[in-house]
Amino acid sequence: MNDLVSYQHKHNEANAEDNHDGTNEDFSGNYGVEGATKDAGIEFVRKRQIKNFLLTLLVSRGVPMLLGGDEFRRTQGGNNNAYCQDNETSWIDWSNLEKHQEIYRFAQGMIAFRLAHPILSTEQFYTDAEVQWLGPQGGRPNWTDPSEKYLPV
Repeated sequence: MNDLVSYQHKHNEANAEDNHDGTNEDFSGNYGVEGATKDAGIEFVRKRQIKNFLLTLLVSRGVPMLLGGDEFRRTQGGNNNAYCQDNETSWIDWSNLEKHQEIYRFAQGMIAFRLAHPILSTEQFYTDAEVQWLGPQGGRPNWTDPSEKYLPV
């Protein structure tokens, strides 16, 4: 998750395949600096985005999938195909647990929230009986009007 908000492009040079391995479609952002930074503004945005991703994942129905270390900003240095790296690239740096306690506590809180609300662990999507859609005025929606915005309740 840390690399998702820290690298705009893959960095697989160490894999000895001229950076051709791994997907080029990372759908990631670096918020102005590629890789680690001491810029407080960029770090603020990155922490916020990690929390947004954790929240989205942990309040979604189904089985959440976290990579070990995502809860304390584990990084692979932008390498999105580190299967062949038996070194610092793929190892977990446990000192990040101490450095990123804020993210760790947030992840713990979200996991506790999820456990307290078993409806989130249901593996089936919501049924029509569980969702009520309302139009902007609070009544039944007019699905044919493209100007109306709809919110599930």
